[in-house]
Amino acid sequence: MNKYLKSLAWLIILYGGLIFFLLHTNPNKLSISWLLVPFIWLFVALFYTFKLMINLLWLPPAGKHSKKQVSVAAICAAVPTLILILGSINQLTIKDILLLVALGFGGLFYIGKLRFIRRLN
Repeated sequence: MNKYLKSLAWLIILYGGLIFFLLHTNPNKLSISWLLVPFIWLFVALFYTFKLMINLLWLPPAGKHSKKQVSVAAICAAVPTLILILGSINQLTIKDILLLVALGFGGLFYIGKLRFIRRLN
């Protein structure tokens, strides 16, 4: 349980830092590289949020994180981040949302079918 409290504390720091960054910066005065920081930060925060939720619901074998869990968390974090990126450049339509959600579900489906096995020669 201590591990989950530590992860929760890191999530609070991540989301708090993101909110602080967004409230105290002016996008009109930032260079293009600094405009990407909130999206990367949001992806990382969502990734660790989904990873924590998966760890609470899906017990990994021998306490290890599986590649499948990391892949599922990455896809679940990528879909809302991509939707926000498209929305920020005024390129978001209902077709784009449906396409990203369909690609996310397709990725989750294929990750569910994959077997990450190390083959020994």
